[in-house]
Amino acid sequence: MRYNKWKTGLNIEREFLKSLTFLNDIFGLICKNYGSDREEYYRRMVNFQNTYQYENFINSSVKRMVTAVSNLNMSTWRRASKKATKNPLFYRELMREINEELENDINSQVIENAALIRTLPSDVANKVLYDIRDYTFEGYRASDISSLIKEKTDKHAKASERLIARTEVSKTTTALTKARSENLGINWYVWRTVLDGLRVRKSHRIMEGVLVNWNMPPSPERLAGEKDVGNYHAGNIWNCRCYPEPLISVDDIKWPHKIYINGRIESIRKKEFEKILKDKVVSECGVTLDVASAEQIYRCMAMIVRQIMSDRQKQFQAKTLGEGKKQVYYLCMEFLMGRSLKMSLFNLGLDEVAKKALADADITLDSIFEEEPDAGLGNGGLGRLAACYLDGMATTGICGTGYSILYEYGIFKQKIVDGWQQERADNWLPGGQVWLKSHPDQAVEIRFDGEIHENWDNGFHYIQHTNYNSVMAIPSDMYVQGYDGKGVAKLRLWQAKAPDFDMSSFSLGNYNTAMSKNANAELISKVLYPNDNHVEGKILRLRQQYFLSAASIGDIVQNHLSSYATLENLPDKVAIQLNDTHPTLAIPEMMRILLDECGFDWDKAFSICQKVFSYTNHTVMAEALEKWNVDIFKMTLPRIYQIVVEMDRRAREELAKAFPGDQGKIDYMALIGDNQVRMANICAYTANSINGVSKLHSEIIKESVFHDYYLFKPNAFKNVTNGIAYRRWLLASNPGLCKLLDETIGDGYKHDASDLTKLNKYADDKTVLKKLNEIKLANKKDFASYLAKSTGQVIDPNSIFDCQVKRMHEYKRQHLNALNIAAQYLYLKENPNADFIPKTYIFGAKAAPGYYMAKQMIRMICKLGDLINNDPAVRDKLRVVYLEEYCVSLSEHLMPAAEVSEQISLAGTEASGTGNMKFMLNGAITLGTLDGANVEIADAAGKENELIFGMLTPEVNNLKRVGYHPNAFIMGDDVANSALNFLERGWNGENFHEVTENLRSSDPYMVMADFKDYRRAQADLQKLYADRETWARMSLKNIANSGIFSADRAVLDYARDIWYASPVPMGK
Repeated sequence: MRYNKWKTGLNIEREFLKSLTFLNDIFGLICKNYGSDREEYYRRMVNFQNTYQYENFINSSVKRMVTAVSNLNMSTWRRASKKATKNPLFYRELMREINEELENDINSQVIENAALIRTLPSDVANKVLYDIRDYTFEGYRASDISSLIKEKTDKHAKASERLIARTEVSKTTTALTKARSENLGINWYVWRTVLDGLRVRKSHRIMEGVLVNWNMPPSPERLAGEKDVGNYHAGNIWNCRCYPEPLISVDDIKWPHKIYINGRIESIRKKEFEKILKDKVVSECGVTLDVASAEQIYRCMAMIVRQIMSDRQKQFQAKTLGEGKKQVYYLCMEFLMGRSLKMSLFNLGLDEVAKKALADADITLDSIFEEEPDAGLGNGGLGRLAACYLDGMATTGICGTGYSILYEYGIFKQKIVDGWQQERADNWLPGGQVWLKSHPDQAVEIRFDGEIHENWDNGFHYIQHTNYNSVMAIPSDMYVQGYDGKGVAKLRLWQAKAPDFDMSSFSLGNYNTAMSKNANAELISKVLYPNDNHVEGKILRLRQQYFLSAASIGDIVQNHLSSYATLENLPDKVAIQLNDTHPTLAIPEMMRILLDECGFDWDKAFSICQKVFSYTNHTVMAEALEKWNVDIFKMTLPRIYQIVVEMDRRAREELAKAFPGDQGKIDYMALIGDNQVRMANICAYTANSINGVSKLHSEIIKESVFHDYYLFKPNAFKNVTNGIAYRRWLLASNPGLCKLLDETIGDGYKHDASDLTKLNKYADDKTVLKKLNEIKLANKKDFASYLAKSTGQVIDPNSIFDCQVKRMHEYKRQHLNALNIAAQYLYLKENPNADFIPKTYIFGAKAAPGYYMAKQMIRMICKLGDLINNDPAVRDKLRVVYLEEYCVSLSEHLMPAAEVSEQISLAGTEASGTGNMKFMLNGAITLGTLDGANVEIADAAGKENELIFGMLTPEVNNLKRVGYHPNAFIMGDDVANSALNFLERGWNGENFHEVTENLRSSDPYMVMADFKDYRRAQADLQKLYADRETWARMSLKNIANSGIFSADRAVLDYARDIWYASPVPMGK
């Protein structure tokens, strides 16, 4: 329904203009008295601007205008709602919401408009003086000069007043319409112009009648191919009389209808999505939507969304090839994807459409989201980073493909039983398979074991591989939709299958023999990171890594040949990123293909490998860099071993020239040494780029594990600080904070995270700080409710939420946190009336199945929590929560509620971290060492807005050098002694002497050296938290300065400095 009363009130505009023209008389007097003296004229105009009378005039004029707009707007809402709403009960509810006072919105409009008009006199004076800058007044009478200045003043004042009146009335109308829409839960409006022909600018004519979401303002100029002036809503830009017509009822407009989504205008039918969904439910499940189960609806929605993304990915890929752009291939052993449906709908701009379609059947979209399991394709930060970079590539227009393994049972499902971690199969595929599209016709054969025979025929060298065992790598694809664009990334996952079924053995009754071949082949893709505490586990891991590498390289080569029919230009069109050392075997596999199958000579083949491969290092600990026993390697991968041996021989020759006589350095840098094949050295020797993942980490690897390679090829070493797909943890997880951001800084941050810096100017705004605290408390209540429903654990939303969620590992020092909790427990037992702000410690972590000490740490934390939570003397002040099976979807609930982010690794051990960035984005304060990306977080937000403790990396290295003895730090520290003794004695028949003995004797990660300063930081936390305004300001500074940790930024850094890839233009 076209309800013209939504138009901006012209009478209000005229009245407002009339009040502003009163200023012309004042300006005329100034010109008459002082116009002949240009400096005095300017000074008088500015002085008038600063008078109390002018301030009162502006405030009263603006208040009259805003009040008039508000009254008209409310009246329009009433009439429009009556026409749009047939149900009288619903109409009464609408009226109640519409009539609610918008006092805050009205006051903010008065303040905003007054601020814009306040500089009118000086603005006019500046324009006048600019106009007459080239005049020569020699011989002019003073009265002539005064008349000229009066004429120019009159001209500019009237023009400015007209522009102000039109612009501010329209902007106020839009702001109040938006406020009432949000109160009513109305998310869409129709962009309307005043339909007065050529007076409507071209970019706005395009928008006429387009359906727009309040959360996604368009950029009309970008759509029209004009200079972009940003994203804004109807009537919310200068000299514009366009206006928003709220979509109170979907029956108000004709369908099909134009809609603005993903940065462009598309035509969509009202029932289109609903019809697709209903048809899919009927065809797939044999039931109608109104009786379908949540699980059936989830599957059907997933299939619809997957098909949309698949189609878009093909278009994106075709455009990339058509424009000759470089493609990026990202190899990683894991991709921690989380759930797909919510973010896919969100990035496609279909979340509101889906919500409406389901609401008509009385179904909530959130209930459908809960049907999806987290994809069992990853474990920790490495995998989550890889997933974030797929999102970043899709969003920024870099054509990217990820490669990994389709793990049938993920890493494991964690179950805590009597404090002990138990591993159970993560049977995620029944619910997750719907996101995968299998392509058995594109399978790649992978050969293991056997013997290699080198043959010469008429001068041609060829390789014969006999008695090998084949495994088929079957690809399945899932897709990642970029935000606000057409980019889609693909994740290709390889599943291991036997090449055929051993029918002859089966027919002879040898069923076990027949089945064992299949079972052995399929073991490769059963579980992520199988336990390698035994030889069989090591062999399986090696087979997994070659399986991933060989299948992926075979696929990349085949795709390239099908497009270009040659591999000569591979470095110009392909960049391959090895994420950590797991996919290192991609390098010798590429050599194998180029040498054995394509006939390249060694130098040419190796030159191609050097140009296409780059390597990201994720650890500063030499013991974590992968090495393989030569005998196992040679037996499992005989041809790859031959190639690595030759690479090693040539590398030694080259290194001997670079470091003559330094055999020790050459042996350390060699690709094979000490009966081991060294994955990291293969990468460092071959790759064109070796990057760390934080500034500190990138410097440390140059000084330690790769120091010699840094001397050998210094230009190859680079830094790209990690980044996160921030929209998942902010836009899709923290709507309360997003609403505040929209109201204060606009919504540009949704497209560009650097826009968050605009929030800095509100650091001293008490209203904003108060609102931040309110939002955090609401998020804490939501998380407490979620936790109670899902686990039965009860926590106090008014307590401090102190969170440490990451892999359980000694270097991450969860036992430092636990030791302090034990000390706080003992203190509160002795001082029950102590002034102590209640604290809830929240842990979430999995330990590797074979990592005994990490499992002991989990047991200690869980048992300590049981003791504290059941002790009536302290449980109102101290609680400990262990989040079983911590995963991405759980983190989306936790991050918005967190207040303290524990990042307490020993300085020099954490490469970067990404959880620290997600916490920062949601306003948590980092309590941490200056390690990994914590350094850059503290630099960005200001060290005064974090809680920093502990030794610095040089201090740690120095202590290691002189000899570290933990007892030197324990002796004389009564708190440390008491806490260790308490844990060592234990309670209820259990103790934790293995953990405490480790801390007293070796303490490899210097927990005791940092314990005292950690307690100091925790005490500082209590004091700072007590001042709610100060704490909110610290939180705000973290949010405002978190934008640099966006995956979009990180991907563009890689594209510019490492891949030399440019974005594919997205089009209009």
